[in-house]
Amino acid sequence: MKHTIIRSIQSLVDSLRDSQYNCPVAVNSMKQFKLGIIATALLMFCHIGLCQQTQAKEYPWLDNANTQIIWVTDPLVDYALRVAAINRAEHSIDSVTYLQDLSPQAGLALLWAFRDAQDRGLKGRYIYDRTASLNGDIWNRSRNFLRDRSLQSPAQVVCFGFNGKSNWGLQWTDMVHEKILIIDQGTPNEMIWIGGRNNARTSQKDLDLAYILRPIIPGQPYIGDQIKDSFENLWATTSAISPPSKIKNISNSKIAKYPRTELSELLIDSFRKDVFHRIDALIQKPVSRTPPRQVRAKTDGQDVLETRIFGRARVIRNNFLDLLLDGYARPLIEFKKNLPSDIARAAGEAIGQAQKVTFASMSIRLPKSISTGLMNALKGGATVDVLTNSRDAHSHVVVGGIPFDLGLKDMRRLLDTRGKISIYLLNEDRLGHDQRTKNFHFQHLKAIVADDHVFVGSDNFNETSRTNNDELVVQFEDAQFADQMRAYLSLQANKYYEPLTAEQAVHEASKNNLLKRILNRILLPLY
Repeated sequence: MKHTIIRSIQSLVDSLRDSQYNCPVAVNSMKQFKLGIIATALLMFCHIGLCQQTQAKEYPWLDNANTQIIWVTDPLVDYALRVAAINRAEHSIDSVTYLQDLSPQAGLALLWAFRDAQDRGLKGRYIYDRTASLNGDIWNRSRNFLRDRSLQSPAQVVCFGFNGKSNWGLQWTDMVHEKILIIDQGTPNEMIWIGGRNNARTSQKDLDLAYILRPIIPGQPYIGDQIKDSFENLWATTSAISPPSKIKNISNSKIAKYPRTELSELLIDSFRKDVFHRIDALIQKPVSRTPPRQVRAKTDGQDVLETRIFGRARVIRNNFLDLLLDGYARPLIEFKKNLPSDIARAAGEAIGQAQKVTFASMSIRLPKSISTGLMNALKGGATVDVLTNSRDAHSHVVVGGIPFDLGLKDMRRLLDTRGKISIYLLNEDRLGHDQRTKNFHFQHLKAIVADDHVFVGSDNFNETSRTNNDELVVQFEDAQFADQMRAYLSLQANKYYEPLTAEQAVHEASKNNLLKRILNRILLPLY
């Protein structure tokens, strides 16, 4: 009923807007103006009442997550595992990524695996954000690998791009930011990847995590069921906004110019080979046939990190794109600064009630609900650790590292509480001292641990994720997983980060000159 009212009022506003060009009688203009004011006021009133109910999809709690999680820390090992699993797939491949490029050790390696799967006759659906992928594939060659008519089963490819976005009232900065890979959906061999890692070169140099999910007890509900449902919703939405690319005859010469990537080119040292073979052997066996591997707090990264979760779990998705398919949702996009997010709300609530909080995000430009949660936690005596990028780390993404300045206000506010707060900034020199991380220079890792609650997925827990990105997060309530994630993040902080003091924050803030503030204002939607 409320949605019908919204659509009716929006139609009235649109008709009044159109009529001003068709009515030559001046006396009507005042009447139209008054009606326009009333209709717009009603629209804003209904927006305020509905906004909280319609911004995101919050799935019901699953009392028993019934989920095995295998953590993959190294990007090259991760890509090798994905390629190997895709090469074994027998039924289907479903993928969504923010960035898709043609880099040999990332995007291209996966594209060849996807293409081979289509040539074996598998069903394939692929989504990537066209705007974000300009950096690594300006001419959109990626889709040629998958929509080739010569393949036994050409894939459906959604390049979520400019025309579709503008037709639906979206800005070019409104992105599909989810990262999901589903292999052999609905079969006994089903496995799902989630996390923050993209199909792109940039992820090769990021400190990040990917998670492989499988049901512990086959045939019983597990958190992957909600992820699959979320993917179906995302596919329906994105393919309506940006219809799948047409199948075409692609000449062999266009494909041949991009050489295949062998697994040996990804597994470039004995450490990566060892981790790959142990995880690959693990995921080829039923969970019931493998003993649990306890994650140790002092792990040096060589262990196969695994968790079996029987606690509660649910998916939360920031799905403002879905809302565009309903007439009432379009005007909400015009009020994005005020849009809430169930992801940020749920995280803020868990943080505010916790006594131990670890928060990892690439930038600390916090949504109000998360900022409030952190402040409440500190006022309640909680211990809070924050991991984020330094100015030098941000400089690898934007000249001068100016995104760092956007987070200084929130970081200074947290430090000024004088509570039990520690903020750790990524230190490139420390990364360089470790053979396994010497090529890393940016934290793309995103995770929240608040007592027994753990939030992982694609959301950066910042303002851009709240207002511009379609995101997916899994919230787990499991003491063992929380302890393991907290220990892992603590290890990273001790090895690769330096603490930020209140005095240093003040000094850093003094570097934020007028030019940087102007650039930040222009580039704000991208962070």
